[in-house]
Amino acid sequence: MSLFASVIPLFWALICVFVIMFLFSIVMMQIVTQFVTEQPGNSGGVQEGVIPYFGSIPVIFRTLLMAITGGQDWTVFFEGTVQVSATLCAVFIIYICLMTFGTLNIITAIMVESATAKARYDFEVCKSEQHHKMKTLSRQLVRLFCELQPDMSGTISKDQWERLCDLPQVATQFDMLGIDISRGEEVWTLLDLDRSGKLNVEEFVSGCLSIQGGASNVNIEVLMQASRTLMCKTLQTMSAMHEEAIQENRTVVPLLLDIMRKVDPERPRSLPSTSRV
Repeated sequence: MSLFASVIPLFWALICVFVIMFLFSIVMMQIVTQFVTEQPGNSGGVQEGVIPYFGSIPVIFRTLLMAITGGQDWTVFFEGTVQVSATLCAVFIIYICLMTFGTLNIITAIMVESATAKARYDFEVCKSEQHHKMKTLSRQLVRLFCELQPDMSGTISKDQWERLCDLPQVATQFDMLGIDISRGEEVWTLLDLDRSGKLNVEEFVSGCLSIQGGASNVNIEVLMQASRTLMCKTLQTMSAMHEEAIQENRTVVPLLLDIMRKVDPERPRSLPSTSRV
């Protein structure tokens, strides 16, 4: 699509290049014509170095095209311009510099900009389609939540959820949305974010969107939640062990001091403070 989007800029760029080449061809043809008029061209250098490359406007056009596209090195043509006049040499050098350092680089920039603009447009289209897809899925989940409520109370309890997961039609509806509820209890753990034992529509929609995509997403979410729970329990255990160690130090240090005083009462000893221990 980026390539097709660059066709129109390429067409106008080629027209621009051909117009520039045509204008230089006319100027150079005038210079060569004046030179040939003054010297009818009996010399072998003119016949071999000038006429084959600058004999007519189509020939000059071909020469200028070959000079900038690598058809032949431009120094070969420059030797022919030296035999005509310094003016023709200057015009040819100006043409080479203008096309090599200016026009062709600008054309390349235009082509790249056209391609990247098309790519940006495609990205925006994909982002818009993804946003539309998420909105559509959210509406479908809200509709499904309303259908799953047995008493229209606005919430679903855990017992109701377990009974609903056993119904084939409910499992089919979730499968159509790309959500696997075969492990109903684990899915409930992921959906009940506030651990209240009941699901409202916000929890249901956000939880289903997070696990939407099949069993692999459910497994990942379950593992992540288990890891968070394990980390919290580990921190709590470490904190409790730290408190117990402090309490033990407060009890053991005075006993050690008493034992040392009894063993060597004449030599006072000091131990580190309880906080340092």
